[in-house]
Amino acid sequence: RFFGPDSGWLGGGVGRAGRHDIVFFERNGLRRTEIEGGWSGLSNAPTSPADWDYKIKEFFWSCDSNILGVWVSYTGGDVFQLWTTGNWHWYLKLVLRPVGSSRFTSIYWHPEHGRTLFLASSGSLREYSFEYETVASLSGPPDDLGMVAVIDRGDALLTPFRVQNVPPPSASYKLSLSSRFAPPIHIALSSSGEILAALSYKADLDSEHGYSLSVWNLHPRKGPGRGKIMNPELIGTSQVGLYFPTQISLCQGTECSWSVRVLHQLGEVDGEIAEFGIEKGELKRIGGVKCELNGQLISTVVDSAPLLWQSRQGAIFEGETLSKISAFPEFCFSSQSVSVALDGKIVHIIVGVANTKLYVTSTGQKSVFVSPIVTSFIVSGNFLIYTTSAHESVYAPLQEIAQALAKSDEGEQDVAAQIASCAAGWEKRRIERGSRIVTAIPSAMNVVLQMPRGNLETIYPRPLALEVIRSNIAR
Repeated sequence: RFFGPDSGWLGGGVGRAGRHDIVFFERNGLRRTEIEGGWSGLSNAPTSPADWDYKIKEFFWSCDSNILGVWVSYTGGDVFQLWTTGNWHWYLKLVLRPVGSSRFTSIYWHPEHGRTLFLASSGSLREYSFEYETVASLSGPPDDLGMVAVIDRGDALLTPFRVQNVPPPSASYKLSLSSRFAPPIHIALSSSGEILAALSYKADLDSEHGYSLSVWNLHPRKGPGRGKIMNPELIGTSQVGLYFPTQISLCQGTECSWSVRVLHQLGEVDGEIAEFGIEKGELKRIGGVKCELNGQLISTVVDSAPLLWQSRQGAIFEGETLSKISAFPEFCFSSQSVSVALDGKIVHIIVGVANTKLYVTSTGQKSVFVSPIVTSFIVSGNFLIYTTSAHESVYAPLQEIAQALAKSDEGEQDVAAQIASCAAGWEKRRIERGSRIVTAIPSAMNVVLQMPRGNLETIYPRPLALEVIRSNIAR
C-alpha cells in the first residue's frame, strides 16, 4: 500500500484472474480509479505467483503527487514506468531502462522538485528532469489541421481539432506504435500534421542500445464528412543502434522526401544529431553532427526551415553546422521557431519558456524578456499566444515582436522597453484558472485549452477572428 503525498489517495496492488491491477482509494475508503494490469508477456496466466515473469517491486510518488512511478522487475531486466492521470484515466507516458546494466539498484524522487528523478544501477547514476510537452502540428492556414498526438501506453491518440473536437481520454484515432507497456520514447508531427515519426524501445529487454524508428503518413481527412478520419500508412521503419536517444524531429527535403533527426548520446561525453532518410520503405542513416550532451532540438513551424539546436546553457545553434546564432539567458525546455516577413526580409523568431519566464530572440540578436508568469504558449498564424498564471490568454502579433527585435542596435534595454510598451496593448482574454494551451487553429479562429482536471474548452479570441475577416476582405 502507498499514499500519494498530496493526492490523499491510498493505492495498492490487487491480484485478479490472469493479471495484477493497481487500485486507488480515498482516505474514507471510497474506491476511485485503477490502473488495469497486463504487465506479463506470457500467453497463459500462471497458477502460482512464483511462475509469473515479472514482479512489481515498488511504487514511487513524485513529491507533488502528479507522477506515479512503478518499478517492475522482469526476468530479462528492470523498467521504471511513469504514469500520469487526467479525467480519471491513467496514462503510461514513459518507460525508463537502466543504463550500463539490466537492473536498478535504487530509485529516488527529488523531495522538493516534483519532476526530478534519480535512477541508479550498477553501471550508472542518472538524474532526469521531466517536463510536459504538447505534440501538435504548428502550420498556419490553410494547412492548420490542429493535429495533436497524446502518448498512452504503446499508442498515439490522434485528434485533428479542425475537423473534430474529441475530449480526452478519447481520441479521433488510436495508432498502435509499440507494445502495450512500452510507450514511445518520443514522437514528432510534421507542421501540417500529416506525417508522424516515433522512436521506441525494441521489445527485447536483453538487447542493448536497440531502438525502433518509424514514420507514418496519416492521410487525415481535412474536411467535414462521414468518411474515416484518417488512414495511417507506414512509409518507413528501421531498427537503429543508438546509445541513449532522447528526442526526434521531422524535416522535409526536396521532392517531398522526409528525414528524421534523432538527438542522442555518443557515450558519456558527447552527443549527436543523427539523420535518417526514407529509402524504399526503410530508414537509413544519411548523416550526423556532433554536439554537447543534454541539449534539445527546437520545433519549427515550417518543416523545411533550418534545424535549430539549443545547448544546456541556452545557446542556440544552427543544426547543420552548429554555428551559434543566438542565446537565451537560460535553458528553455519549451521552444519554437517561426519565420516572419518584415520589410521584404525573412526574420527567424525563436520563442522559449524557462520556469514561467518567456523570452524571444532572433538570428544574430540578443534575447528579450517578455513575461515572468507564462504557463504555456504556441506560435500560430500571425500571433504568439500564451497563457499566464494571472488566468489570462495573451495574443502578441509576431510583426510587432519582429520589429522590436530588428532594432537591437538601439540597445537591449530599449528593445525590452519597446516590447513592454507593445505588450500593454496586446489583446487579453480571461480564461479558467490553470488552463493550458493544447493547440490553436487560425483558420477556424479558435484556441483549444485544457483544464487542470483534463477536460477541453474551445474559445474564439477576437484577434484570431479579426485576422480571418481581414484576409477574407483582402481577397
